[in-house]
Amino acid sequence: MMNRFKNYWAAFQRQQHLYLFWQQRTLFYRDCASALEEKELLQDFIAGELLIATQALTANRARAKGLAYIQEVMQAGDLNLQQILTRSMPASDAVALSTLRFANNIPEALRELANNLDQQSQMNQMLKSALVSPMILLPVAYVFAYVLSSISIPEFSKAAPAEVWTPFNLLVKSSAELFQAYGVWLAFFTLVMGSWLLFWALPQLTHSWRYQLENAQGIKKIVYCCLVPVQPIFSLYRDIQATRMLGNLANLMQSGMLLQDAVDHLLQNAPAWMKKHLAMVNEHLQIAPGDYIGAFSHGILSRYLLARMSSMVRRDSGAQFDKILIILGTSGMTQAMDSVKKSAVQLNAVLLTFTFALIVFFYGGQNSIAFAIQEANSPASIMQKQLQKQTPIPPQKNQNSNNCL
Repeated sequence: MMNRFKNYWAAFQRQQHLYLFWQQRTLFYRDCASALEEKELLQDFIAGELLIATQALTANRARAKGLAYIQEVMQAGDLNLQQILTRSMPASDAVALSTLRFANNIPEALRELANNLDQQSQMNQMLKSALVSPMILLPVAYVFAYVLSSISIPEFSKAAPAEVWTPFNLLVKSSAELFQAYGVWLAFFTLVMGSWLLFWALPQLTHSWRYQLENAQGIKKIVYCCLVPVQPIFSLYRDIQATRMLGNLANLMQSGMLLQDAVDHLLQNAPAWMKKHLAMVNEHLQIAPGDYIGAFSHGILSRYLLARMSSMVRRDSGAQFDKILIILGTSGMTQAMDSVKKSAVQLNAVLLTFTFALIVFFYGGQNSIAFAIQEANSPASIMQKQLQKQTPIPPQKNQNSNNCL
């Protein structure tokens, strides 16, 4: 337990130290690729770039920190390029970097990795821009609802006669009491669940219901999106990771590996979610070698990518499957970017609908209660109540005696 905590703490410190450098690592990958093409030694390249990054006129603190860290890793032992970069870069790059050990053209593999990272960065920016308005409105809606439920509605309730509490007004009152009592815990739970989803569940969660959410289509997808508002995030993660996997498999197969051997290699460094998908691919290939379509039809690819793969395999009978994977990795990333836009719009719509529904429910409920109180305290209502009290209730006939007669 203590060793695990130390590992987490060391990883956290490394992330804090290198975070800004990691944000610009695609430039480093491309510079490193150019240096390797020009036959420059890695240690000379790092030393030269570090000198530039530390000079006054060309200072770049983030790049200097990253290059100094890489230099320390190189000096710590006799490591190859793949090992050096794996220890210096974020864990999300580990699977792609592991293919460098088998790549026939390392500079080209580094550039391909940089291109994929740039495209993913564009997807993240699109997603962030689509979520700006809900992320601003949600806290506003929460504060607005909390003020109404803890101050306004309780004050109205104190002066409300019994006839005010219609089913809807009573629902508003009960909801306000619940929100007042558990609103803070609800906000905390939402924050914790959001962090859990983004940082742990996406790469690690492997329950069968998740795969149903990812592959839902048509009416089922709309229903799942309403019941589980984060459903677009699962599909989005699947599309991005699938295209990265195709690119990694293509790099390994170009080095001469068979598809099954390439899948075995990716299994070693993949997170739990990807491992389950790769295990299904591997199991299918063991049963039916050469059945590429069947191997990738267990949920890892979207319907669009699977259809494209089927069409391309049909045309060349799978003779050059590594080239098919390269094409799919490129076109798949473009298609994944389109999916990001659609998923971002869906998520935006769900969050905005929830936000406005929360505001309208409590604000409309408050107005309904206030209007009912006003109606109950109006002169006409008061006179009607007094008349009802003064009017004697006619005695009821004894039905039993009438029946006897």
